[in-house]
Amino acid sequence: MASQESEPLTLSPLGQEIKQYSNALANLPDIRLERVTQIQKALKNGTYAISSQNLADKLIQEISSLSPDSSSSSA
Repeated sequence: MASQESEPLTLSPLGQEIKQYSNALANLPDIRLERVTQIQKALKNGTYAISSQNLADKLIQEISSLSPDSSSSSA
């Protein structure tokens, strides 16, 4: 069996850019602390308003995405 030499891997400029953005995204926090602080203040002040229509729409959207067969409707 012949020994195989490994060649260095070189990324194209686009590949390097994608790697740079991928690394930057990996370092972003999962929680936007500024937004959390804004919501906490609004809740404390009693000024946080939630649209019941938007809430219902988001709940339905989330439940639909959890369904194993979301392509059929049971209406």
